[in-house]
Amino acid sequence: AGAALITACSGGDQNEPSDGDADADVEEDSDVLGDASDADADAGEELPDSWTLTANGITVAVERAPYGISVRDHQGREVLSSIDSSRGDGYAPVSWTTGHIGWSHYVITPGHYTFTPELDPWREQWVVTEAVETDDALELVLRAFNVGSDATLRVRHILSASTLRVEISVEGERPRAIAASFVSPDDEGFLGMGERYTRTDFRGLDIYSWAEEGGVGAGEGEPPGPGNPGPNGESMTYYPVPFFVSTEGYGFWLDSTYRNEFNFASHHDDAWRVWDIGPSMAFEIYVPIPDDERPWPYHVIDLFTARTGRPMIPPAWTYG
Repeated sequence: AGAALITACSGGDQNEPSDGDADADVEEDSDVLGDASDADADAGEELPDSWTLTANGITVAVERAPYGISVRDHQGREVLSSIDSSRGDGYAPVSWTTGHIGWSHYVITPGHYTFTPELDPWREQWVVTEAVETDDALELVLRAFNVGSDATLRVRHILSASTLRVEISVEGERPRAIAASFVSPDDEGFLGMGERYTRTDFRGLDIYSWAEEGGVGAGEGEPPGPGNPGPNGESMTYYPVPFFVSTEGYGFWLDSTYRNEFNFASHHDDAWRVWDIGPSMAFEIYVPIPDDERPWPYHVIDLFTARTGRPMIPPAWTYG
C-alpha cells in the first residue's frame, strides 16, 4: 500500500488536493505531538488546525476542533465529509454511548429477532488533544467537553491507494454503541447492503445488518414498509453486507460482524449515520482509481473485494 503523505496546517487554507504519491515519505511541516489534559474547547490548541493526508487517488482532510474528516477523489472533488457539528441525538462526526440492548425471539419462529436498544445520551463533542504520525497513518486522541465523561477516543486514519480506513476505540469506559455521521446531499442515493429485496435506493430508510430468517410479504400489491415484509420490515435478509455505493462517487464498508445500522437520511434530510454495538468501530471509504477507464462503481467494488475477498470461479463443468 505504501506510505501516505501527511502535512499539518495551522490557519489559512488547507493544502490543495492532489493525486498524491502512495509511496511518499511522511512530511512534518510542524510539531504535531501534543498532550492536553483539559477536556474543553481549548484542549489541544497547540496542535495544527488540521492535517491533510494524500495517497494515490485520494486526499483526506482531518480537522482538529471539532474533529471531522472530508474525502476528495483524484479530481479534487469532495465526495464525503463529516457533519460539521453535533446535533444532540447521536448525530456527530463521531459519537459513542453506554446503555443496554434487549434481544428476544419472536414466538412464531426463532429465526426472527426483536432488537430493543436502551441507550444513554450520546457523547458527541470531540476535539483532538494528541496526534502521532507513523509511516502510513495519523493517530489522534480525542477528548470531549461538556459531556460528563473522562473517556477518550483513539482514532486512527490509514491511507492507501484510493482508500481511507478509520479505526475508532474508546478508552476509559466500555461503549455500548459507536457512531459516525456524514453529510448527505438531497439527491444522494445509496445502493447495496447485501441481499435486499425491496428497492435499489435506500435513502430515507434505516437498514440494519443482522442475518435472520426471511420475511413474510403482505402480497404483490402491497408496498414495502416497516411491517412488510413482516415482522421487521425491509431490512430483513439472510445475507446482510454493510457495504454500499453512493451516487456521490464513493463506496463505504463497515468492518463489523456486530449488529449494525445505517440511517440513510432517515432522521435528518442532510445527513446519514452508521452505528453498531461492537466495542470499537472500523470502516473504509473507497474512491475511484485514477486512469481506470471503467465506470467508477467498478473501481470501488474492486477495492472492496480486494480487501474482503473475491468469490472463486466455479469449475467449467458446473456450467453444463
